[in-house]
Amino acid sequence: MRISPLVSQTFQRLAGIRALLELLDQALPESEWRESEALKQLADEQNWDFSDFDTESHILNERFRFWLPRYTAYSVIMLLHTVLETQLISAAEAVHARKRLPFRPSDLRGRGVETSALYLTRAGVYDVRNDSAWQSIGDLRDLRHLIVHRAGTKG
Repeated sequence: MRISPLVSQTFQRLAGIRALLELLDQALPESEWRESEALKQLADEQNWDFSDFDTESHILNERFRFWLPRYTAYSVIMLLHTVLETQLISAAEAVHARKRLPFRPSDLRGRGVETSALYLTRAGVYDVRNDSAWQSIGDLRDLRHLIVHRAGTKG
């Protein structure tokens, strides 16, 4: 049995994203605990008022409970979209090379996921847009767009 290098590469990239998530899942709570302990020690050493310690604790909490999870999610969404887009482009280019079609993926207007999907359809390989996952692909694209162009917010 021969496994396509494109398929193998896709799974390797997804495994890398999963490994990153597992690493962050372990590292962030440990890092938060260390930072919290260091803050407590500093407050004790410098005899801070409770209000000063409480303010710094809220800042630390916001960093670890709001910003880091948000930016982690943004990063994973960007990575997933990048893998999807690059692998679809590679698939379209591979179809062009294998079938020796007179038109290239780059000949189609637009770019990215939609253009690669359109190329695969026009090449008679597979209509990705009729796949049940196409809605999820569109959702991922929309999330990526919100992150890149609107700092993760709608409106």
